[in-house]
Amino acid sequence: MDEELTPLTPEQITNIIFSAIDPETTFRKNAAKGLIREFHKRFGDLGLVDLLIAIDNTDRFASLIVLERNEVDNHAFEKHGVFDPDMITKIQFTEAWENFVHDTIHQSGQAASLAIEEVIKTENS
Repeated sequence: MDEELTPLTPEQITNIIFSAIDPETTFRKNAAKGLIREFHKRFGDLGLVDLLIAIDNTDRFASLIVLERNEVDNHAFEKHGVFDPDMITKIQFTEAWENFVHDTIHQSGQAASLAIEEVIKTENS
């Protein structure tokens, strides 16, 4: 009896290639996913928000999700004629950026509340 082979997904192919090339990176990525999954299971969505804030406060990683290096470089150069490869890092430690991060977190809470109301209204209709 011939067994039908199912094709691998692009993600599976990538995982196979990279685990053969760099098993430490693959292990680190899988460990991070597992830790996040367990953290979420124990502390829920708010726990993940706290985790993101803690990460951002440590090394500004969450800020880098929002910042676009090209946008920063283009604005600094076009407006001020300056190219500073460290500008993106410097931005993250300004009062303006701190205010933006806190406002964004606050707005995401408001958006979540509105979204919850919308879901409940839709499900009860």
